[in-house]
Amino acid sequence: MQHRNLIKFMTFSLLLFSYNRCSVVMQVLFDRQLAIRLSGMSEKAYIRSFNVMQNGIGIKNKLDVRELAIQFGCVRLIPSVQKGLSLYRERFIASLPPSRRASADFTRPVFTATGFYLCAKKHKLKVDKNKLIELSEETKQAQLNFLKRVPGTEVGV
Repeated sequence: MQHRNLIKFMTFSLLLFSYNRCSVVMQVLFDRQLAIRLSGMSEKAYIRSFNVMQNGIGIKNKLDVRELAIQFGCVRLIPSVQKGLSLYRERFIASLPPSRRASADFTRPVFTATGFYLCAKKHKLKVDKNKLIELSEETKQAQLNFLKRVPGTEVGV
C-alpha cells in the first residue's frame, strides 16, 4: 500500500514540476506557493526537486537583467546592474586562489537576482523580494546566504 502512495505522490509531483516548467517556457503566470502546498513538500524540497528535474533533462535556467528590469519597472537600472555584476565577478575571481578561478560559476540565477536587488535598493526603488526570489528559483535562505557573502550588505532586508 505504501508503494502505491509513493508512486501517486511522485507522479503528482512530476506533473506539478512539468506544469511549472511549461509555464516558465510559455511565460505564463504560475502560483508556485500553491504548487508547493499541493505537492506536500516543503518549499526547500520542492525547489531542490524541481532543480534536480531540470538538471536531469539538461535545462539551465537563465535570469536576464533586462527581463527583471522590465518585470519590475526599473529599466533605467540595467546599466548599473550589469556594471555591478561585472565588478563583483572581477573582484570575486581576483580574491580566489589561482586553482579555483577557472571553476567560479556565475551562471546561477541567484547572482543576477541579488545584483538586481542590491542595485534597486541602492537607487531606493522598491522591488518585491519574494517575487525576485521566486524568479531566481532559489529558496529564501539561499538568497539570504548569498547576500551575507556580498560585502557591504545588510542581511535583514
